This record gives sequence, structure tokens and C-alpha cells, in this order.
Amino acid sequence: DFYYQLVKKALDSNADVVMTDFVFNFKYDTPPRMTYYPLDPLYLTDFCWENEEIMKNFFEYHGTLFSLHAVWNKIYRRTLWEQAQKYVEEVKTPLILCEDILMNIFLLAFAKKMVNTHGVRFYHTIRSESESCNITVSEQKILNAFQNVKDAFDVSLAFLTQIEKAGNFFEEKNRQYYESLVAAYFSYIQNDSSISSNKRLSLYEKISCI
Repeated sequence: DFYYQLVKKALDSNADVVMTDFVFNFKYDTPPRMTYYPLDPLYLTDFCWENEEIMKNFFEYHGTLFSLHAVWNKIYRRTLWEQAQKYVEEVKTPLILCEDILMNIFLLAFAKKMVNTHGVRFYHTIRSESESCNITVSEQKILNAFQNVKDAFDVSLAFLTQIEKAGNFFEEKNRQYYESLVAAYFSYIQNDSSISSNKRLSLYEKISCI
């Protein structure tokens, strides 16, 4: 049982957060397929991060490891949710993208110990029609994606400042995290052959105003 194994790991190690591996499940594709990343560095090792090390490592990877910034492959101690609640309730901007990154920032900021386990995989179903997929399907969806990224990291920086964790390191890493996602979304636009050169230029102008 997925949650039994994670809860057991949390109790055995007295951890606030337990992370496990995951599989992308494209069950609605033709033909259906699954994708697993066995060379993800966090799949290849056991880690035990404590106190400031947790947030430092989270930001050091700045979005390069999907397993780290997702929320559905983790369990969190209830007290973390209670500590984060007031900051979550202050977020008034609707987020379709980056909400998992921001939620992790809220929760991990209060964690004292985070560990991982292996062989217990979360099967994450990917639907092509979901809001987080195919962001280049329309101009508005593209602009919404860039706006979401900006809003999420504006909130992140404000939160880190509020709990006195900003400083030079986290401000710089917050910026790098933001820039890495912006670069990823730009690559979607550049690699989509259905978007004409003129349309790309128009999009770049509008994105620059966000």
C-alpha cells in the first residue's frame, strides 16, 4: 500500500516529509505508455536533509527534478500544513501552473527533516487536455502560463521575506528557479512548428510586458 509504506518510513525516521519515486502514466495515449526516470539522482540515493538544508537543496535544484517539486509523491506532517495555512490563505492569485512548487515552498520552509524512500511509486496520470499540458494550444494559454510563473515566484519571495528566510541566497535561487521555468516555456514556443515566426514575435512582445 502506497501510503502505508510512506507513513512507516516517516515514523521509522521521525521525518516531517517523505518523498518517493513516481511514474508518468500516459494511459489515455494511443498506445498507452508509462515513463520512468531511473537515472534521476534522487532515485539513485537515499537522502536525509535537516533544517535549513531542506530549503537549500530544494532551491538548488530549481525545478530540474520534477520529483522534488511535485506534491503528490510526498507525505507531510500535519503540523506543516497548520503552520503554512495562513500563508496559503493569503494567496489570492489563481494558479494553474507552479502551484505545486509554491505549496512545497510553504511546507518545506517549516520542515525539520525530510527523507526519501524507493520502490513505492506514485503513478501520475497525464491527460493531454489538462490545463498543465499543451500550453501552446492558444495564445491566452501561453500568456497565462508565463503570468502564473511570475505570480508564483512573486508570492514565494514575499513569503520567504515574511518568515525572514529571504537573504541573498534564497533571493538569488528564487530568481534562478523562476528563470529556469520561463526558459522551459520559451522552448515550448520555439519548438512548436504550428506557431509562425510573426506569431512568435507577437507573443514575445506580450510576454515581455508580464
